[in-house]
Amino acid sequence: MPTVSIVIPAYGGANLIGQTIDSVLAQTYGDFELIIVDDASPDETGTVVQSYSDPRIRYIRHATNQGANQAWLTGLRAAQGELIACLDQDDLFHPEKLAEHVKLHQERPSVGISYNARFEIVSPSARIYGIWPAPVSVTLADLVLGFPFAPSDMILRRDWALMDGLWMDNDVALGNETIVNGAEYVYCGRLWYAGCEFAGIPRALNYRRYHSGRTFRNLAERCASELRCQRLVLAHPQCPAEVQALQPQVLLNTYLSFANLAFAQGEFELGYTWLCDAATCDPAILRGDPAPIVHAITTRITPDEHHDLEAILQQVFAQLPPALAYLQPQRNWAIGRSHLLQGTRALMWEQTAKGSFHLERAKAYQAEIDESFANELAYSLLIYERELGAAAAETVLRRWQAALAPLGHQRLVRQMVGNYLANRAFQRFRAGDYAAVPGAVLQAMRADTRYLRNRGLFSIMARSLYTRPTQRAIPA
Repeated sequence: MPTVSIVIPAYGGANLIGQTIDSVLAQTYGDFELIIVDDASPDETGTVVQSYSDPRIRYIRHATNQGANQAWLTGLRAAQGELIACLDQDDLFHPEKLAEHVKLHQERPSVGISYNARFEIVSPSARIYGIWPAPVSVTLADLVLGFPFAPSDMILRRDWALMDGLWMDNDVALGNETIVNGAEYVYCGRLWYAGCEFAGIPRALNYRRYHSGRTFRNLAERCASELRCQRLVLAHPQCPAEVQALQPQVLLNTYLSFANLAFAQGEFELGYTWLCDAATCDPAILRGDPAPIVHAITTRITPDEHHDLEAILQQVFAQLPPALAYLQPQRNWAIGRSHLLQGTRALMWEQTAKGSFHLERAKAYQAEIDESFANELAYSLLIYERELGAAAAETVLRRWQAALAPLGHQRLVRQMVGNYLANRAFQRFRAGDYAAVPGAVLQAMRADTRYLRNRGLFSIMARSLYTRPTQRAIPA
């Protein structure tokens, strides 16, 4: 029997599923089976799959279309492995994905679900535009506030994957209603209440693909479905009171996410409805300059190679309903911040021309590098360094410094650099790399003199200078 069974539900995936299969066959850990369940695809998905001769690949085809959840169930029931990996038909595995998860499950047999960080890629270019970090552990609150991992990030131990009552045919039924979106909240909620242990691997071990120009049908139904799933988890008799009290924040997050989806695909009236719903959950998001609701509009629209975010934001602010019309003066801030985000992201991923364009537009809108933005950059650079190394991160840092200098916010740019270097010093100390700590501390202090008063940095520098690695005994 194989150690790992990988299940791919497939429908209409002929153009990309070959890349997905190739990423599985490239694994450094080879004791697996790959089960592809073709849910009556109308294209050549089956032909592509059957062109592979690797004996570890198993192909199952539904006679009629039954939906992604039923395809997943078919694969799960056919799986023979002790561990079950989920993989969407257009996502990709990193070559060390299975090896890292198998190692975790072998070392920690009490873990029922493992998950990992991931790279975010956008089609059609398949370029990386970001890294989604994975928390080492999650709470029930994390699961309902904003799902911290995607299906392709996860691997389940077999006994938990086959737990009675976990999966239901035809998605997850609530009374007479069928859930068409958000079922992962219900599945993971049920696992949590049953006592399943979750554990994260803080490495990006797969690539989640976003399709440029993609639109979602029936957005209102999808939003309502997701909210029902979240409420089902919160209504469980075992749900702690402190988690139940988070329901307004859960609703707020969902309304804002769907509002941005609506704006991105031109459904402005629906988007405004959800903005107003979000404001009823927490009226404080309407106050301030910029107001938190404007910040959310600006930062939550997923990058798309077919989207002109400036044009979208122009439309959003031009058509604000009367209840939100007072936010119109914050339009330029929103557009400038959007260009700052796009420009620094493009420079991080070596898109120099695109980065320069967006930063020029940011300058035209008099974009501000405030403290929160400086801290966001420092945090994203730490995540980048963890995946691609210190030398690559330092290259990005120099690129950012040179590109942001013309915007005239030198103090905050130095603050961003100092924040990154200070946190890197703490990471080195926690990792036991004591020789690197003093230099990292001094770099942070040179970048931002505020750190000359930081007792924590002085403490780890002193402890590193006086800490010696354990000496190994020399054999006689």
